[in-house]
Amino acid sequence: MLRYTLAIFLALAIHVAAGVALVWSWDGEPEKPAEFKIPQHVKAELVILKKPEKQPPPKKQPVVKKPKQEKPKPPSKAEAEKKQKEKDRQAAIAKKKAEEAAEKKRQQEIAARQKEQELEKQRELERQQELEQKRIEQEELARREELISSFEEDLALGLEDEDQKYKEAEELARQQLEKEVQIRATYDQAIYGQVYDQWKVPLTARDDMLIGVRLHLLPNGELKDVHIFQSSGDPVVDRSVERAVRKVKRFNVPDDSTIFEKYYRTLEFGLAPETKELFE
Repeated sequence: MLRYTLAIFLALAIHVAAGVALVWSWDGEPEKPAEFKIPQHVKAELVILKKPEKQPPPKKQPVVKKPKQEKPKPPSKAEAEKKQKEKDRQAAIAKKKAEEAAEKKRQQEIAARQKEQELEKQRELERQQELEQKRIEQEELARREELISSFEEDLALGLEDEDQKYKEAEELARQQLEKEVQIRATYDQAIYGQVYDQWKVPLTARDDMLIGVRLHLLPNGELKDVHIFQSSGDPVVDRSVERAVRKVKRFNVPDDSTIFEKYYRTLEFGLAPETKELFE
């Protein structure tokens, strides 16, 4: 049935095409009597159309099954203990490092404090030396002023031999000063010897060390207090000097109260390991 329908449709299409060609061939001139023409027969052929071939159905893709994921097994007791030991080891290492860092910092702070203390002691020694120098200068000035005052008093009394009196006063002052120097040399040497006799020099001491000692004495020679105002840099050596001073029960001091108050109420001197043998 489909084939006959297609054949009829083709025949009609050919006839319509022929009619259209005749209309286009008309040139617009006055119509002439139409001539009868015998229509030509149209040869129609039957065209048999091939049925479309059937496409094979698409191949089914094989379904890939996903492997079942196994649940992770809980760690065994041995593995848990191993992990815990490793964790404890790492914690111990971290703790040790922290302790070492803290100890290093503490040692640095101690060294810094010791250095600052040494600087402070050195500054104190310089300050004491400066004060002592000023004190000596003031005493000398006071003596001179006293001599001048005495001279002026003599002059006011109308003494005739003013120049002689002044010279005598100067000579008296000079003699007094020499006497004091001799007395100081004697008693200083004795006190140094008393301390050196009691001083057990540690093995860590060096010959270039110098320890500054300040004694506070009573008029009877007893020790009131001792202070290390210049450190040797070695606490062991410093303590050994302090012990030596305290072992002396009574220091040799002059009976002259004026000289004692002037020079021995507070006495400062230095000790050195290299000079100890001079007092032995």
